[in-house]
Amino acid sequence: MTSSFIPLAVSQFELFGTAHFAAIALTFATAICLIFYLRSNKSSRIESIIRVSLAGLLLTAVALDPVLTILRFGNTATGWELVEHCSLTFYLCDVVSIILAIALIRQANGWQRSVTFGD
Repeated sequence: MTSSFIPLAVSQFELFGTAHFAAIALTFATAICLIFYLRSNKSSRIESIIRVSLAGLLLTAVALDPVLTILRFGNTATGWELVEHCSLTFYLCDVVSIILAIALIRQANGWQRSVTFGD
C-alpha cells in the first residue's frame, strides 16, 4: 500500500454533501412509495416484478463497485490499489445486499419479515 492512496481517497470525500442528501431523500421517498403502493395493490405479478428488480439493483450495485472505482480514479496504480483494498473486499453492506437479494428472489418469508415493516 502506497502512502498516496489514502490521502487521494480521503481528499475527495465530502461528508454529507448534496449528493449524499439527494441519495438519502430518494431512498426514503422510494421506500415510502413502495410501501404504500404494495399495500394498496394486491397484484402478485407486480409485487414479484418489484422484488426481482430490487434484487437486481442490489446485485448490480455490489458488482459495479470495482468498475466505478476504476472509472473514477483511472486505470492507474492508485486506481487498481483502491479497487484491491476497497472494492474487492466484501464489507458488511455488500454481504447484506447479497443476502437481501437472495431473500427477495427466493421469497424467503422469514428473512423478509426481519427486514420489512409488519402488516
